[in-house]
Amino acid sequence: MLLINTYSIMDINMSELNIVNAKLNIIAEMDKRNYKQKDIMRITGMPQANVSRALDTENKKMFTIDQLYKLADDFDVSIDELLGRNNKSVNAAPSLEEISSFLVNLFETGHLRHCKHTVKETVPEDTMVYIPEYDREEPSIDYVEKDFEYDALYFSNSRSPVRTYKINSDDDHSGSLYDNQEINIFLAHYLKIFDLYKDGILPKDAYDFVVKGYLENFKKYTNSTQNFEGSPFHYYDSF
Repeated sequence: MLLINTYSIMDINMSELNIVNAKLNIIAEMDKRNYKQKDIMRITGMPQANVSRALDTENKKMFTIDQLYKLADDFDVSIDELLGRNNKSVNAAPSLEEISSFLVNLFETGHLRHCKHTVKETVPEDTMVYIPEYDREEPSIDYVEKDFEYDALYFSNSRSPVRTYKINSDDDHSGSLYDNQEINIFLAHYLKIFDLYKDGILPKDAYDFVVKGYLENFKKYTNSTQNFEGSPFHYYDSF
């Protein structure tokens, strides 16, 4: 569920991230591209008043995680670079706190739903085995199949009547809702590639190439939604 290299401002200690510096980084990226506030409005879907507050270094309002990802995609930089967190390896696995914070954000903004799901898993189980030559039982490990119930997370293709669960009405989320149908199509494509890579059928360089193509085409579609109708996944026919 897109948990690779996912960082939220919710999980960053203030001693580690200076909000003012983060805003200055965003402004610097804007200056490189001659971007105005109207360009940030286009990218994030935010109204002008909220963009102005989010860019104001003397204002406490900050972009949401979804808006930061959209800015990073458009600027073609990582979240670390955008927020000034270059001390963290881009390829480092996200921490438990980072994963949990990201999931919290997905639930609170209405992207993610959950249900109970039972799966069969093969697990080790301690047992005793009789050894005839010693005429006694010895401890051993047997592998048995058991049912386990988990909270399954999914992106519903139907729209919830409650689009956001954020309490603070000052926060703008107009541009933060994903089209879950396209996310599910992406996951269907990606999981096929991941299974081939996991099973050793697809080499790492080929896997990286295809995944990068998927994400790049998704970004092209996201940045072009005002220009045409359709899905980004017709690009995938070439892979």
